[in-house]
Amino acid sequence: MLKFNPIELSDKQLVNKYTRRNGSRICDLAFANLFVWQNRYKTSLCEYRDFLFIRELIHSMICYMLPLGDGDLASAIRLIEADAKSVGQPYKIHLMSRGMAERLSSAAPGKFEITPCRDLADYIHCASDLINLSGKKYHSKRNFITRFKSEYRGRYQYEDISAANMCDIFEFEKKWCRKNKCCSSVSLMEEASAIRFMLNNFETLDAKGGLLRVDGNVIAFTAGSELCCDTFDVSLEKADYDIVGSYQMINQAFAEHQLGKYTYINREDDMGIEGLRKAKSSYNPVCLEMKYAATPIR
Repeated sequence: MLKFNPIELSDKQLVNKYTRRNGSRICDLAFANLFVWQNRYKTSLCEYRDFLFIRELIHSMICYMLPLGDGDLASAIRLIEADAKSVGQPYKIHLMSRGMAERLSSAAPGKFEITPCRDLADYIHCASDLINLSGKKYHSKRNFITRFKSEYRGRYQYEDISAANMCDIFEFEKKWCRKNKCCSSVSLMEEASAIRFMLNNFETLDAKGGLLRVDGNVIAFTAGSELCCDTFDVSLEKADYDIVGSYQMINQAFAEHQLGKYTYINREDDMGIEGLRKAKSSYNPVCLEMKYAATPIR
């Protein structure tokens, strides 16, 4: 029987041992994401028989990630089935890359209905594209940045996130929440909690980030963590909508200052939100990392 425990900061090395070996670029396998969203998803872990099991609770349904490891996957799937049965709730295996879904199909043929989840597909970009913004396809992004630099010449500056400026980021995040009425939206409140969780544990999570100031005041920040040796996951990005070009500027400046060693940048999913999908697509991803969910066939 699997024994799950709530995820803790001390689990970082354990999780990375399995996720880095997996080689997937999906954002959900970043330890920082698993950790900071644990309150929303009740994330828990279990290491058993050379596998790492990750379990979450979403809308009263138990959701497992595909067991990570090199052992007998068919046996690991049977352990998931037994765990779900012991709890007495329906379950599914979710947040799988295409390769993970194919491994599940091979290990448990005919046992699951596997469906793609477009709303959860990650936007994968070449890091050099987001740094250089070269070519016609990035013309509008360059225009926004040029306008920002012209408007605030001599008044703006970029900084890497550090302990020295963390308090200023917290203050900006509070202002952003008041301005965008976070208190009236459950999803925005949950997001705000996750942001503060990451900022409070920034160094321990091995996170990286950057901020923009205008006249000394923070007007944008972004942050994320390494997924694997060639891919960085950008999980947070907030800016003052009233300052034209602030989003484009923080996106490019952070990539230029801190992400040059990576081949790819994962800018995560659009959650099926039309405006967010349009904004993410406008950065011309090299691919969408589709995700899949599997429900047992009764």
